[in-house]
Amino acid sequence: MLQVYLRVYGIMVKVYLRVYGILLQVYLRVYGIMLQVYLRVYGIMLQVYLRVYGIMLQVYLRVNSILLQVYLRVNSILLQVYLRVYGIMLQVYLRVYGIMLQVYLRVYGILLQVYLRVYGIMVKVYLRVYGIMLQVYLRVYGIMLQVCLRVYGIMLQVYLRVYGIMLQVYLRVYGIMLQVKKGKPDSMESILKGILASDHSDSMKQDLLTKIARQGAYSQTQATVLGVLELTSHWVLEGDSPLHQRNGIEIYKAWARGHATVFEQFFTREFLLTLMSKKYQHDEKGLVGVLLAESMKVLQTTASFRNLCTIVEAKATAYVKEHPYIDCLAAFADFLLEFKECIPKGDIASAFCAQLIWGLSLCSPPESGNNIVTYIKNVNTVANLFSYMWDTPDSPSLQESLKEIFRIISMPCDVEPSLCLGSLVPFIPPALIPKVGKSFDDLFCWYTPGIAPRGLLISAAKLLHFIPYMYV
Repeated sequence: MLQVYLRVYGIMVKVYLRVYGILLQVYLRVYGIMLQVYLRVYGIMLQVYLRVYGIMLQVYLRVNSILLQVYLRVNSILLQVYLRVYGIMLQVYLRVYGIMLQVYLRVYGILLQVYLRVYGIMVKVYLRVYGIMLQVYLRVYGIMLQVCLRVYGIMLQVYLRVYGIMLQVYLRVYGIMLQVKKGKPDSMESILKGILASDHSDSMKQDLLTKIARQGAYSQTQATVLGVLELTSHWVLEGDSPLHQRNGIEIYKAWARGHATVFEQFFTREFLLTLMSKKYQHDEKGLVGVLLAESMKVLQTTASFRNLCTIVEAKATAYVKEHPYIDCLAAFADFLLEFKECIPKGDIASAFCAQLIWGLSLCSPPESGNNIVTYIKNVNTVANLFSYMWDTPDSPSLQESLKEIFRIISMPCDVEPSLCLGSLVPFIPPALIPKVGKSFDDLFCWYTPGIAPRGLLISAAKLLHFIPYMYV
């Protein structure tokens, strides 16, 4: 069996080698034919590519040369036109400049002659007037010196007499104050009322009231402190004279700071509600805001401070509605900026801003030029409060404020809204300016839909009228 297997295996090996040799010869012949075909086709394609590339290169060079000629031709024409126009303009400029220079020299010569002539006349007049005034001055000075010496003697006598009276009054008041310190609690109110009711001079009253203000730093009974606070707060809000208001606030501050615990019992929730709701004699001066600020400075470290801030926040809108006076609004805005915990927030912030804008629109500039600086300062204080509340372009209070402004300026009425509304424009967040300036018509319809075209024209005219005030 092994021999048969080996013989068969040898025959199969011979057959396999012969078949493999035949297949190898066929493969080499076919590969040679395919290689010849590939080289012939590649040669034909290379010739075609070189011919096409040569044609395209010739076309490109020809087109490029034509474009270059056209560019040079156009450029030379433009250069010639430019040089001709520039030459004409230069001739015109030199001619006009020469004429203006001649006119200027002629006018300057005339003005110089007039100036020298007037100056000579003024020098002569000045020297003559100065001589006369010097003579009059020396004569008047001699008379005044005699009068001054005589008046000085009389004033010295009067001063000594008044000083004696003041010394007696001071000793009497000081004795009463010593009695108060020893335990007579209800006498201080009588002393304060008696000082202002006396017939002494205002300077003497001022000195005595200043001394009483200093007593606030010393220990006093609770009844005395409450009585002084009640009286001086009444002076500030209902006083008949500047002396009442000025000294009332000074004594009120001094005694409140010196007795913070008693002051917390005095400045209660009921007192604050009355303070912000009641009508006072001098509401237009903004003294309520001043009194609020001084009181909260003392109470800001106490337990009742947060509750009082909540009350102020709730009553703020009604307060500005009932007090549309620039001094009052400015004092209240200054108070809110100092105590930001009292600024209305959330839903009531929009109503507060709208009401504050309405009040500001009623505050016309003063007729007297002496008060215009104070007026501008007060308006800027209110504007700073808006700047704080308009913290973001999508703030609801900002949206409502802009609506209120456009509603006010679009209303046809005989009385124009105050120009100070223009001072609020610089405080609009910059991110909102493009949206506001895109189109006045679109903006107006966006904020206040339903406004008639006449209202649009009125508001546009008023905006133009407000422009100068934006940069004061």
